[in-house]
Amino acid sequence: MKLSHWLLAPLILLTACSDTEETTVSAQDAPASAARTDSDAAAAGDHLDTLRANVGAWLAGQMTFQEALPDWISHIEPTRVIGPIHLVGAKGLSSFFIPTSEGHILIDAPLPQHGPVILEHIRALGYEPADLKILLNTHAHWDHFGGLAHIKEVTGAKMMASAADRPLLEAGVDRSEVDPIYNVPSVAVNETIEDGQTIQLGNVRLRADILPGHSPGCTSWSLQVEEADESFDVLIFCSMTVSPLGLPSDPETLEPLLANYRGSFEKAKDWSPDVFLSNHAEFYDLGSKLERLANGNPLAFVDREEFPAFLTRMENDFNVAVEDRRSSEPDAE
Repeated sequence: MKLSHWLLAPLILLTACSDTEETTVSAQDAPASAARTDSDAAAAGDHLDTLRANVGAWLAGQMTFQEALPDWISHIEPTRVIGPIHLVGAKGLSSFFIPTSEGHILIDAPLPQHGPVILEHIRALGYEPADLKILLNTHAHWDHFGGLAHIKEVTGAKMMASAADRPLLEAGVDRSEVDPIYNVPSVAVNETIEDGQTIQLGNVRLRADILPGHSPGCTSWSLQVEEADESFDVLIFCSMTVSPLGLPSDPETLEPLLANYRGSFEKAKDWSPDVFLSNHAEFYDLGSKLERLANGNPLAFVDREEFPAFLTRMENDFNVAVEDRRSSEPDAE
């Protein structure tokens, strides 16, 4: 398979290494990934709209956290997605467990209560939590690193993160006066990563692409996997959403933030991974893909058109948020 443009340098190699019991499907027999349809796009858009509406309702005090975002609390069935990439932890806030030949990698651990759950899920998949060697994060928001401190303490794994997000991870979050669900323990970062850096562990190599905006050091991770005798480029995307509370009004904060977002959209505009994963289930229509996977399609997560469509949606939403902010400024016409 010819690697897509965004993953050419450096070459990212990864061989599948799942020890869980599964059905073997040859490339000849494997169902092809379905072409993206208008209904697929509409469903993904509906999921995003619902997520935004529910987060907004919770922040406004119109719904409890449990009412607004039940899937952020409930647990997913630990599942191999493609190649060695496994989903663990929460249903609505994705964590990715990647076993390798020399220890294992975990990307994200959402809320504090998910730390022990993720360790249980790793055991259920047939691996030992003690073999976790590297902890990574997509971005330092409370709903994506809450369980990392517990997992680091139990396993002794090395925490790696972008320099810009490091202070947020090491500060933790204490907003008891707003809602104790915000409270997230700090996690010490052992090593900082740079844009374009590769991380090698055993037979796995990940590339970090830092896309500031949603957080100062928002980090997407890319790798190549094998499934059904084919190779696939995988992107585990950070985020480019704007807060439901909107953009800041202070120009000294706003203008650098807008520049960061625009630079990140420009950087990612030509990316077209075979497999698009992210930290919110709604971003990549996880429910529908899990259903197709359960129905016997080992390539259920392959959709080369999904990420470009998602990024276009994110940029359109960003432009609307900018227009809303500009129109609310005192000297706006």
